Amino acid sequence: MDFRTLPKVTIAKIEGIVGGGGNEFALSMDMRFGAIGKAVFSQTEAAVGIIAGGGGTHWLTRLMGRSRALEAMLGLLPYSAQMAERYGWINRALPADKIGPFVEMLANSIAYISADTIALVKRSVVVAEEMPRKEGLLEEGHLFAIAASALDSKGRMNEALESGLEVDEVSEIIGAGNSTIVKWRKLYHEGGEKALIRQAVYPGTRKICGALERRIKLSSLLENLSNSFFISRCAATSCSKGRVILNPTE
Repeated sequence: MDFRTLPKVTIAKIEGIVGGGGNEFALSMDMRFGAIGKAVFSQTEAAVGIIAGGGGTHWLTRLMGRSRALEAMLGLLPYSAQMAERYGWINRALPADKIGPFVEMLANSIAYISADTIALVKRSVVVAEEMPRKEGLLEEGHLFAIAASALDSKGRMNEALESGLEVDEVSEIIGAGNSTIVKWRKLYHEGGEKALIRQAVYPGTRKICGALERRIKLSSLLENLSNSFFISRCAATSCSKGRVILNPTE
């Protein structure tokens, strides 16, 4: 089975030793998380005169780059969860007592998204991997049109708009003043991203949690949120007619 193109999200929670074929199986998953002090990674087939034949050379090179992939496959060394995270082998290294709750929370957040949307997101990511940029962007636009026309998407978008997703006037943000930004910063520093998302960024639809988008005018972003948490933690994913759509990057 090609997990990469499967229209479902696959997550590997690694709490032990994975090497050879076991590591290649984990690499084929969409996301990988390793338990600190328990997870160990290796790809050492070269020691017995063969090479990784289940996708290891392919996935490690894509994830880590040429030099680090060669180090991993020819150096014959084990990699801890922390080093694997640093090299891009896995998404995150987490404490052994935190990895279960984190992966469960992540899976529940993903489960909120409709199955059709998940399939389209994965398809678009595959396109980004395989197609040249120009053709890939055109295909992304086509997939966006498919997603936006779905009845479920329209319902969710209407709900979000009714809850205050879109800010049409710069004055609405300017009127909030620096006190709002200070409040958001305080929430973030005291309670982390979850507290910020649930209590400030999208108060009308807290159940959506990790799938947030907030539209604001570009001029307002530059004038009011520069030097703020959002500049470093958010990525501009689309710009149209003077507006930027922001998504939390992690």
